[in-house]
Amino acid sequence: MDRPPPPDPDLTDDPYAAGAIDRAARGASEDPDRTPDTQLQGDSHQGEEQEEDEGHFPMPSPLAIAFSVIALLAFGVGLGVYTRPEASTPVRLAAAPSEASPSVSTTSTTSAAETSAAEAEASSGGSEGETSSEAEEESKAQTASSSAESSEGEEGGEAQGQKPRGKKPRGKGSEGKQESSKLPPIGHVFAIVLGEQGYEAAFGAGSEAPYLAKTLREQGELVGDYYGVASGQLANEIALVSGQGPTPQTSSGCPVYEALTPAGAGPEGQILGNGCVYPIDALTVGDQLTAAGDTWKAYVQGLGEGSAASSQASCPNPVLGATDPHSAPTAGDPYVTWRDPFLYFRSTIEGVSCAQENVGIGQLAKDLESAASTPSLSYISPDVCEDGDPQPCAAGSPAGLPAAEAFLRKVVPEIEGSAAYKEGGLIAITFDQAPQSGPHADSSGCCATPKYPNLPASSTPSSVAGQPTGGGRVGLLLISKYVKPGSSYVTGQFDHFSLLASVEALFKLKTLGYAGNVQLPTFERALYNAYP
Repeated sequence: MDRPPPPDPDLTDDPYAAGAIDRAARGASEDPDRTPDTQLQGDSHQGEEQEEDEGHFPMPSPLAIAFSVIALLAFGVGLGVYTRPEASTPVRLAAAPSEASPSVSTTSTTSAAETSAAEAEASSGGSEGETSSEAEEESKAQTASSSAESSEGEEGGEAQGQKPRGKKPRGKGSEGKQESSKLPPIGHVFAIVLGEQGYEAAFGAGSEAPYLAKTLREQGELVGDYYGVASGQLANEIALVSGQGPTPQTSSGCPVYEALTPAGAGPEGQILGNGCVYPIDALTVGDQLTAAGDTWKAYVQGLGEGSAASSQASCPNPVLGATDPHSAPTAGDPYVTWRDPFLYFRSTIEGVSCAQENVGIGQLAKDLESAASTPSLSYISPDVCEDGDPQPCAAGSPAGLPAAEAFLRKVVPEIEGSAAYKEGGLIAITFDQAPQSGPHADSSGCCATPKYPNLPASSTPSSVAGQPTGGGRVGLLLISKYVKPGSSYVTGQFDHFSLLASVEALFKLKTLGYAGNVQLPTFERALYNAYP
């Protein structure tokens, strides 16, 4: 017995074509003498008789009808195969960029049952439903693609912003050079800036400051190769908070409180000119913190006490263009203006919060009562009687490191007992410069000390026997739960610009001035040797 011909593979996916073939096969099996061709012929004779009875309408050949039906069905199946991938495309797109776009990843979580139901509904919904579905899915695909591109761009920007320090252009407003994610989560920095002393005198074996050189040294990490950047205490302090190089006036302590003119823009974010009060567009790390929503204060011993008390009613800066009455200590009043470098920036003295951000040392204990009232950056400065300067502030007054010991013994325990420090604080103790004259004079420097454009060529730092000149070796002691007690960091050199850049990195700020020098070393992860 002849077997029916195999089904056309193009028709097997269509239920209607498969049914027609199945009926033909059943007819052949019921009548062995009747093949699918004879069955079609019989059916055509019956159709012709019926046609004649009903009105003699001409009918096409049954074989032509069969081929027409088969062709239409094949076209329908092909159309379904063509359009179906487009309908399911968003599901595949959603799975691929799920990390880039949360909105797309929710699409990929659609259950298989829901997807099958949606496909069945799309198949039976007619051309209008298919057109609507295609438009909707195309819109979703475009949205997913846009989200993925946006996310990729943002991730690329973050990766660019996290390049290590020293890889970006230097100068005013330069991006930070460290990956802040690799630094410890320090939320409060306490910078204690003492006066004029060298490293050996302060931290050496014969130090006259046992509390600093032994007691505090055993609590923290000593960075021995740490240097001042210029000659002049005020010049070094200004460099530490702004990245600005010295001028002849800041090097001499600014006895006349005069504006820096012509205040032109120089390379690496420097303000060019003579004078000591910087224009409004010269920023400090305090300005940066304020703009970022953080806080800062300068706690200056002597401010608000004695004859300086009257100036605390407003910002305690001298009259611009006049002689500074507090450029040197007087009998009974050791306060001097130049122990507070923030007062040499118009961005500070013309700000509405100047009087609240530049306060006496007595305010420190009050602010330390809670972490919320403790500033992100506390710049702490003793007066000239207790800053460790080898020269006495007045006749008969103590001088040198023993005087600084009294200040440290009072301030450091207050900080260490505060909630702000315990949560993740960092104490940084250093000196503004080493002695610049006398038997212990030291004008050495390190790192990338530039040739300062505001100084005469004769006084511009230069290399002596391969060692850049600066403010001398002063040392830096770091105390925090993120550094190992009694440890030393001996694998790198740093200076005041380095410390500024490192503080900016902790708070994710851009670098200012020479703190953005591409050759400048800054505090790497290894320095925080107790941070996991």
